[in-house]
Amino acid sequence: KEFMKKLYEVDASMIIMTPSYKRKVVNRTKGGVYTEYKYIYERYSEMEKKKKDGLQYDDFALIPILFSGTPESSVLDEFANLKYADFRNFKAIRDKRDELIVPDSIKTQFKPEMKKILAEIMTVNSHNSPIYKKHYEELFKFLFTDTKADWQTTSSNIQTIKEIFVKTYPYKKAETQSGYFLIGRKGTGKSTVAMFMANQDVNKYKGVIPIIANDFNLELLYGFFSSDGIKSDIKHIFKIQNVFKFSWLLFLYICTLDILIKEYEGKRLNPYQESQIHPINKFFLQKLPYRHSDKKLSAFFEYSFKKSVDFINLCIQEARPDEDVFFSDITACFDLKQFLIKSLSEEIVNAFNEIIGVCRRRILVALDGFDTAFDEFRRTSIQQYYSSNLLEERSRFEIEWIRALLHLVMEIKHDYRGANTFYNLLDFCLTIPKDRFLEIMDTERDSYIYHNRYIELNWSGLELAILLRKRLEVLITYKTDKKLNVEERLSQVIEKNYTNIPKVSYISVGGKAYHMPLFLYALRHTFWRPRDILFYFARILAVAKDMQERKHEMTGDVVRRIIKYTTIHVINSEFINEFKSTVTNIKEIINAFTGCKQILSYNEFQVILSGVHFKFSHKTDEVKDFKSKVIFLYEIGFLGFDVNEEMKNRYSIECKQAFSFNEGEIPLRIIDTPLFDKCSFVIHPIFCEYLQLDTSNQDITLYFDWGYLRKMESLLFAI
Repeated sequence: KEFMKKLYEVDASMIIMTPSYKRKVVNRTKGGVYTEYKYIYERYSEMEKKKKDGLQYDDFALIPILFSGTPESSVLDEFANLKYADFRNFKAIRDKRDELIVPDSIKTQFKPEMKKILAEIMTVNSHNSPIYKKHYEELFKFLFTDTKADWQTTSSNIQTIKEIFVKTYPYKKAETQSGYFLIGRKGTGKSTVAMFMANQDVNKYKGVIPIIANDFNLELLYGFFSSDGIKSDIKHIFKIQNVFKFSWLLFLYICTLDILIKEYEGKRLNPYQESQIHPINKFFLQKLPYRHSDKKLSAFFEYSFKKSVDFINLCIQEARPDEDVFFSDITACFDLKQFLIKSLSEEIVNAFNEIIGVCRRRILVALDGFDTAFDEFRRTSIQQYYSSNLLEERSRFEIEWIRALLHLVMEIKHDYRGANTFYNLLDFCLTIPKDRFLEIMDTERDSYIYHNRYIELNWSGLELAILLRKRLEVLITYKTDKKLNVEERLSQVIEKNYTNIPKVSYISVGGKAYHMPLFLYALRHTFWRPRDILFYFARILAVAKDMQERKHEMTGDVVRRIIKYTTIHVINSEFINEFKSTVTNIKEIINAFTGCKQILSYNEFQVILSGVHFKFSHKTDEVKDFKSKVIFLYEIGFLGFDVNEEMKNRYSIECKQAFSFNEGEIPLRIIDTPLFDKCSFVIHPIFCEYLQLDTSNQDITLYFDWGYLRKMESLLFAI
């Protein structure tokens, strides 16, 4: 019993597989063998289940070793898909003193496998140690502390943000307003872009309107919208998008009025502006007395939405009942200018225009915060209305809420540009999750209207290396040599404080050996997002510190084990959790590829996808079209193209494997050409362990060097 108890306490268990051992387990022979095996496998299975479910677990290594017999006679069925070490040629001999020794030739042959096993055990031991956990928590807190926008940030935090911020290509476009919709995956740093824009030049902006989606109560708005009378009017007479557009416009006016009051209270208005402020101040005291509340912006929008609905009712009431003129009367009445006057009063609108007319500093409107609370509306839709039309209706309601703001912004920046002083003072930085934007584009009749107005918040490999280097410089208070190139500066800062971390990782795929610099090896297992890279390096640095203190060697095998350990977390937290509210069966889709080859022919891939339909929460019908499935899986980074010579030459694709994050949208052009039926697909390397993909008869995928990253950087800035 004491021995069996230890099976739940040890960091690793080695199972020496022989024909005899397999027979005893399969036949459940009396004695300790089967019981021991059962305990070990139950612990391993429980850990793997928790991993896939994204739950906390204690790390544990199961190390199967084939010691004698054949794979068929010795390898247990449960281990058939696991990698096991082949030690059948490991022999000991007796020396002249009749003592068992291992010959030097055997030592040389099995040294690499021994080092892998030792690394596996040491890494698990480190993960479970209090020293590692302490270092990891400290590193995690620092590396991630400034990745989310906080509009109450102190001046010291702003200085830190400036030190670690990377002015990426998308940021520069947003700064110049060449684009103002920033579309990005979870963890791409959308929040930080808006924060940096607002704080980098205190003299540029009079104020910021920070729209935090998380703070808006969509359930309340939907409940108000769903009342029978309003819903019927909007369905038959008005578009919900126009109702939201009016709401957003009034909201922007009210928020700017609030900024003007702050300017007045801070004595930053000139005498003429001060003379106009009284009716505005009176408006807040009477109508919106909660302007000092943390939830004031959501309250401002709820007020604006209610005013929009009131205006609809007014337009209907004032329309002549004659059916020949009823709808034309409503159309004539439903006017933005009249709406503002009815909602605020002509006196306030005039006072606002007088004050704004002499303003020089600009106003930044920022949208962000699509986090847990905002997702609650979608989760409720999925959980409670999954099998009804209400799921699509509720999802569309959420989409229209965002779409209306985007349309309003495009009108302000283009249709009304120059015609309205207030509009001319507005800058926009609206950060929108990619899954939500894909829904908007999918349901937009004329999606071309977004052309040149949105920016894909994609990071280049060099930008990610700069981001990591900047954070490490601040962490250890060290400045690297600016004369060095990107990779040299990153190596310099790592070597300064973590001398035991290997510079290169060695990989074996399909019986061939490869090597990659540490950063590139980690990058290969990401979706090229800041958060992914930081997750990996928080763990690598914490293990390095732990092993340094305990005087253990940190080998390349240890690094590979850390990467393997972290991929599960990235997949669960940063991939499945991101898309499960958009594609309700995302796990089913991904799991359909379990055990398949990593590189698949067109026909092989089509067969797998034909067995699973894509269930989008904003659509009643499941997506069954093969091309649509391929496009979606490519856009979210799960799927790439294995590039042949014809594709490479026609589309100037630089990497043998083309994914959305490293080669952009260009590879998708193949879909409407005869080349599509001849192409092969590749599953992202991050899923190799998660899905137990077969890589035995192929070359390594996503194998690149610093030269490739530099070439892609030059192409990016040539666009």
